[in-house]
Amino acid sequence: MSAELPETVSIPETVLWQEVGGEIVLLDVHEGEYRSLNDVGSEMWKALEQCRDVAAAHSRLCGLYDVDPDVLRADLAGFIARLVERQMLRIP
Repeated sequence: MSAELPETVSIPETVLWQEVGGEIVLLDVHEGEYRSLNDVGSEMWKALEQCRDVAAAHSRLCGLYDVDPDVLRADLAGFIARLVERQMLRIP
């Protein structure tokens, strides 16, 4: 059974991000909270930021990594869920 992905995600206006040394750093200016993403998380963030359509982001990531699409779907769903929980992403 494959993981469910939302159709789209958005980055709240209060979240700023910057690529630093090949990794993404997120800052929630409202909460004063920051997160650093590892290399895979950084690629997921960039794919979501550039595509907005989560299925397109998944396809892009499948082209980057030699991984089973269902495994990547589950990883991406977990990534999105964690960032939604931390209010760094929104599901419209």
